[in-house]
Amino acid sequence: MNVLIVDADRELLERYGEWLCWNTLFHCAPAFACDNDSALTMLRLGRFDLLITEVLADGVDGMELLKAARSDNLAACVVFLAKRGSFAVAQKAMRYRLFDYLTKPVSEKEMQRVILRAAEHCGFAVDEPQSNALPRNAVIHGLLHGKPESVELFRTEIHKEKDVAGFYSNVISAVYHNLPWLKDFLEMSSLRSAQDDVDLCVRNIDALFRMLGILLPEPDDCTIFKINNYVLSRIDAGIGSRSIADAFFFNYHYLSSMYKAKTGVNLQSYITTARMMRACFLICNTRRRIYDIGDELGFRDGEHFSGRFRRVYGFPPSALRARGAADEPILPLAALQNAPPVPLARRKNA
Repeated sequence: MNVLIVDADRELLERYGEWLCWNTLFHCAPAFACDNDSALTMLRLGRFDLLITEVLADGVDGMELLKAARSDNLAACVVFLAKRGSFAVAQKAMRYRLFDYLTKPVSEKEMQRVILRAAEHCGFAVDEPQSNALPRNAVIHGLLHGKPESVELFRTEIHKEKDVAGFYSNVISAVYHNLPWLKDFLEMSSLRSAQDDVDLCVRNIDALFRMLGILLPEPDDCTIFKINNYVLSRIDAGIGSRSIADAFFFNYHYLSSMYKAKTGVNLQSYITTARMMRACFLICNTRRRIYDIGDELGFRDGEHFSGRFRRVYGFPPSALRARGAADEPILPLAALQNAPPVPLARRKNA
């Protein structure tokens, strides 16, 4: 879980950083800022789950940070550090979905309580220090931020688990909680609990990680992350790069060049890849007619969809469906390098 604390008092920030709970419970070290300019720069350059900010001080305006966090989706939870008598400001902030407020001076126990709630809200598991919460959180964080070591960590930790299905389900649930579009892109039932089949759990996590690597290039770049989430949340709407430029108030040519410079992928190619990956899943895991799937994804007709599909994958949609009958369900992994889709899980009673 990524936390940013904003306070004009540098000594107070140092004291917050010395608290043991960061390592023992949250598996993270907080970032700090002393003024709004620094805080906004950090929020826009990185991805933060929780922003904790002083309400009003020299160079710090909590309301401004809260409004920016909400309008630009810079942090999932915002908590105010309010001086005594500032409750009215905190109350006004509730209309901007302020998560909570704490009255200064704040004790470690009070801060810990609020952060535990925020972690739960963001889908991170936080238990007692001796439990498996820390490695589980590291796996979740790694999957969301494109860290390859997260798959190997999952493999290591799940072999230690007595409750294999519970550990696996907690990781999957947290990823879906943090990526709201995912439930409509890849139905969670496809990642059904694998009971005690450790190898299947690991294969599923590895496949999910690779899929997210294609769908979320540069996951820590805030602008790219927002653009990708915008596309993936509207994958059935037939959107294009021009409509995305309009939505983000970018010049079309600037958006296209910026996106390719940062990701190495043309934006329109990325949109096509995402639509095709969604098509793979629908073809192999539903009984919808192929031309209906193409229509649903914004292609002008069945021939257009089949032709584009063949150019991306090297075979027609009908061939994928025939293969899926034996290997279902299928994770839509094939993308830029014409790789074939990969089985996601075995059906016990197909």
